[in-house]
Amino acid sequence: MKIAAIIIGIFGFWHLTDLPKAFQVADNPKWLLDVWICISGILLLLFSAGIWKRHVFAWYFGFFAIALWPLGFVVHVYHFFAGPSVGEKALVIGLCSVVAILFIAYWSFVWYRQKKWFFNEQVV
Repeated sequence: MKIAAIIIGIFGFWHLTDLPKAFQVADNPKWLLDVWICISGILLLLFSAGIWKRHVFAWYFGFFAIALWPLGFVVHVYHFFAGPSVGEKALVIGLCSVVAILFIAYWSFVWYRQKKWFFNEQVV
């Protein structure tokens, strides 16, 4: 789990590199996306610290994150995908939704199995 905390922390810092773009509202039509990326970077850093220190809130937050980021991906695709037809856009959104549901189901199962790490039970 310590390796996962390091990787998540790296992604958090990587997301924070968009911070300067988030303050350029006039020049940036995608400023709201940049703000979301910065907020997710801060959340990833907090999540990483929680995993590293074995805080119970990080285990609960993990489920929230597993559901939030794939749904954010579907909303992002819906908003920025410019398909030539409505049918093509609906197909892409449908496929992204199925992938997001499978992602949420798999990683929720994997994350649930990490409960021992956070509740100071014997880690095998």
